[in-house]
Amino acid sequence: ITVPTEGWGDRQQVFLQEGSCATAWASATFPAIDGITSKPGGPGAAGLIHFGVATAPAPAELLICYCKDDSACPAPAEIGTLVIESPVAGGFSCTQGSECTITLEGSGLEPGQQVEVPEGSCAGETARLPGTQAQPVVTSDGANYDLGFLHAGQTVDDLGYVGPGLVVCWVDQVGASPVEIGPLEIMGCEFADTECTLGEKCVRAQRCHGASPSSALEIKVSSCSSAAVAGIDQDMNLVHNDTHMTTGTDGRLLFAQLESLVVCSKIVPEAESVFVGRVYFVGPVGVSGQQSCVLGVPCRVEVVGRKMPAGSTTTLVDEARECGPESVDYLAQWVDKPRGTPVENQPPFDKYLLGTGTDVTTSGTRYKLCWAKDGHSPVDNRVFAGHVVVDGPTPVNFTCLVSETCELGLGGTALASTDQLWLGDSCDQVGEVVWNP
Repeated sequence: ITVPTEGWGDRQQVFLQEGSCATAWASATFPAIDGITSKPGGPGAAGLIHFGVATAPAPAELLICYCKDDSACPAPAEIGTLVIESPVAGGFSCTQGSECTITLEGSGLEPGQQVEVPEGSCAGETARLPGTQAQPVVTSDGANYDLGFLHAGQTVDDLGYVGPGLVVCWVDQVGASPVEIGPLEIMGCEFADTECTLGEKCVRAQRCHGASPSSALEIKVSSCSSAAVAGIDQDMNLVHNDTHMTTGTDGRLLFAQLESLVVCSKIVPEAESVFVGRVYFVGPVGVSGQQSCVLGVPCRVEVVGRKMPAGSTTTLVDEARECGPESVDYLAQWVDKPRGTPVENQPPFDKYLLGTGTDVTTSGTRYKLCWAKDGHSPVDNRVFAGHVVVDGPTPVNFTCLVSETCELGLGGTALASTDQLWLGDSCDQVGEVVWNP
């Protein structure tokens, strides 16, 4: 403000007050306003008295008071009013997947003023919320700022601001200092991309603000616009049973049809489902079809999967049982058995050498092929990876009489014209071939 400089003495004071100037100088308290000096001292050049720059929301109207002699000033005089135009301080929140609009109340709000959303304080770098506009749309009254549609874009790293930590800053005009109006909370979830190994629990610690992960996060096939195929339980385990993914009652992953699924966040029913990350599966993703082994021949099977470790193993179990602790390992009956050690690894295929089957009681039997991440995995970490049928003759006992033609009816599966039969004390060595079918 400007005051006459002529006759200005050291005891004269101009100061600010709220409500009334009637309080005696000696007992007066003065309003505390960020950036404003309530007792600025005497006038400078051209009679200007500088109160400073308000950097926070302030009372809309202050009184300008005057004392001729501050040593004896029982009733300061009111010489005017000082209006500080600014929004009223408050708190704000936006929800992931919804329009983010900030509404300010106060005085002096006009079009052309701006809102910034930095991290930490108004001196920080302005945060770029994914899906929002670099320059917020302002309504004609200058009070509403539409930041845009808040979403995570294509990568979870884009979001980065779930929860508290942002502030709303108001700028009156270009070049003016920003004024902090209040905090901005983002209600939403973050989920970093993760890999889950079949046969194990898929536990992922994620962060949600404004809702629990079990209610806010959904697992979908290819995009957040598709139907949910799985969820996350209270222990942060992926859980569901359908054609895309199966988990056991203990939370272990038993099956995955696809190499990955998308994770989407939906904080409230009216919000849009928002992509926040992806779950990748390790192991026999999408089981192989039925494969065959022949008795007496080293058995190699292929398992289709993703990122299967070099130490992973396979085994055969009874068709009627699951790939778990109660299953019988039929490879124990085979000779030269490396127990399903991988011999070739050319993603997405792994080839495993199961060994050589010699027990004709297994002929024609269909087994489940089970896979585990490594040879040290617990038995109950096996997962289903397809079927294997063991081909060859079925067991037969027969009697021949001297001087009569000896006929043998040999049954089995996948018998061929190149097969041979011989008699001997054992089958360790090839004897004289007595029959070609």
